[in-house]
This record gives sequence, C-alpha cells and structure tokens, in this order.
Amino acid sequence: MIKKEKQQAIVTLLITGLTFGILCLAAWFHTPNQISVCERRRLAQLPALTKDSVGKGNFMSGFERYSQDQFPFRETFRKLKTKALFSLYQQKDVHGIYVADGYAASIESEINEASVSHAVNAFEHVYTQYLKNGSHEIYAAIVPDKGYYLAAKNGYPVMDYDKFFKYFENGMPYAKFIDLTQTLSLEAYYFTDSHWRQEALIETANQIKRNMKNDTLSDDYDICQAADSFYGVYSGQAALQVTPDKIMYIDSEIISQAQVYNYETKKTGTVYDKDKLTGYDPYDFFLSGPSALLRIENPKAAEKKNLIVFRDSYGSSLIPLLIDSYSSIVVVDLRYIAQKKLGELIDFESDEMANADVLFLYGTILLNDSSTIKK
Repeated sequence: MIKKEKQQAIVTLLITGLTFGILCLAAWFHTPNQISVCERRRLAQLPALTKDSVGKGNFMSGFERYSQDQFPFRETFRKLKTKALFSLYQQKDVHGIYVADGYAASIESEINEASVSHAVNAFEHVYTQYLKNGSHEIYAAIVPDKGYYLAAKNGYPVMDYDKFFKYFENGMPYAKFIDLTQTLSLEAYYFTDSHWRQEALIETANQIKRNMKNDTLSDDYDICQAADSFYGVYSGQAALQVTPDKIMYIDSEIISQAQVYNYETKKTGTVYDKDKLTGYDPYDFFLSGPSALLRIENPKAAEKKNLIVFRDSYGSSLIPLLIDSYSSIVVVDLRYIAQKKLGELIDFESDEMANADVLFLYGTILLNDSSTIKK
C-alpha cells in the first residue's frame, strides 16, 4: 500500500513537473503577442536585460508583467477561470462585469460626484467660451447604460439615475434636456458590449429631432448587416464565453452620399468605414471610431441648417440618423481635443456656426468617469 502511494506521488510530481516544463518552454520560445484583441489593449513585452534595469529593479517588475501577459494559452485559462468563478463558485461578477438575461454589463452603482462636477464644468466652459454669444438652440441628452434596464431587476447594485440626470439638468441651465429613457429598452444594447445598437435607435433619433424642432422624422431606412461576429468590450474584459453580436447599420440615400471630413487625418471619407470591422474595435465602423473633430456634409439637404454635437462614442452610431435634418454637422469629442484648440479650427462667430443648433450627447458611463474630458 505504501509502495503504491509512493508511485502515485512520483507520477503526480512527474506530470506536474512536465506540465510546468512545457509551459516554461512555450513561454520562452513563443513569439510575444503585441496586443490582446479580446481585451483591446497592448500586452507587456520582454524588458531589456541590462545592469541598470536589474539594479533599479525595473527588469523584474517588467518581467513579471511580461510573464502574466504572454503566458501560453492565456485566453483559454482566462475563460476557464471566469467559468469557474461564475459556475463553480457562484460569483455574481468578474472584474465588475456581470451577465444577466443574456446581457453582459458593468456594475455602475455609485455616483462619482467629482466626475460629474468635472464634466459640468467642462461643458460650461465650452458654453461660455464659444456658445454664449451666439444665437444657438442648445440641447442635451444623456444615454443611460444598460444597467438602467438590467441591474435592479436582477439583484445587482444600481445607481440613482434620476439623481444623476438631475445633476446635469441643474448644472446646465443653458441647455434643454431631452429624455431618451422612454425610447430605449434593454434590447437597444449589444449583448456583449456597452454600446447601443444603431438599428434600435430610429425612434430615439426621432425623439431628438422632435425636441429640436426638426420635421424630418423618418423610418424609411434600409437595415443592413456589417458583421456577424462582434465580441464586445465586456466579453474580452471578463473572458466571457458568449454568443457574438451582429453589427447592423442603417442606410439611406442621404447617409450613403454624406461626406465626412476628419480634421486630424485631413481626409474625407464616408459615414461607415468597413475597414474598421477587422480592426481593434469593430464598433469603430460607425464614423471611423474615436476622432477629435469631424465635419459631415449633406449634399442632399433641403436647406442650410447646421448642428454642432459634443459627444462620446455613443454619438458615433446615432449621429448618422440626424444627417437628414442638417446640411452640415460638426462632431466634437472633447476627450481628444483641448477646448482652446477647438477655437482655432472652428469659427464659432461665423454666420454658419453662430446660428447652429448644439447638442451635448453623452453616456452615463463616461460622465461618471469624466477625467478624459479636456477643458
């Protein structure tokens, strides 16, 4: 009996040693990956081994990050860990991400008042510097994250959204607020991503138009498919094994003929960028993703009417549905452009811009973590 136990112990040690040996060899000899597509981030690379890096301890700390990021079969192990945490240990979330009713979402339970104040101050600075002396009609709309429709009914912590909205209504007295919550539902969001589905936004766009006194309400669009395997940001962050989303988009004669000028690249393109579907984030298909400053021209416009939109990534998929109401739309993302630079690129005192409608369109996720908004 003792001999048998000894043999089993030896076999266990051999298997364990062989497994670690294979993993170590794989770690040393495999070609390091530059990025993690699932996590949408750059992976740590092998640090240079020098006398200086060893002496200062930089090599060991860098090697630790490298070994964690470049571990063989890392994605497989991440998925196994997530499955164990959810299924075996009955954990309610992984890294603040939970799954309920088939939707992955991030827990948003506390209002970050410092962040809200930062965003309100940044918007007020835009108003004071560029809009106050114009003849603008100014509007604001806040996009609730999917937790607004999902969290409470599934027993997850939920933010006081009414209080959150009130902060901005009180802090932006120069803007007329448009309530979007009644035009949206849980089904308006991707299963695996934080963003909303463009094909579900027709009534939301019409709600904005009605409030902005535009009569170009329409449901005469074609709904097309851009991609059938979209794994959103939550599926990668938490290594979820989920059914991918489809990316659908809305097209029309006006949208297809609109031209989009990017002030950073100094290039003119189209509303939808199919090259982005195979890139870092397929959602960048809409208006080519994050951009500091865009100008959309509608050659089919019935009259000269202009719009300025200050937005985050939710605007990328909604703004195309506003094109039929305007001859031009200037799209500003304050995460990527300093406000003083904005005045150098746009003449807010020109007849065109001084009379433009203005829309602040932001999601609760960014507003509750607004440090990236520049003043």
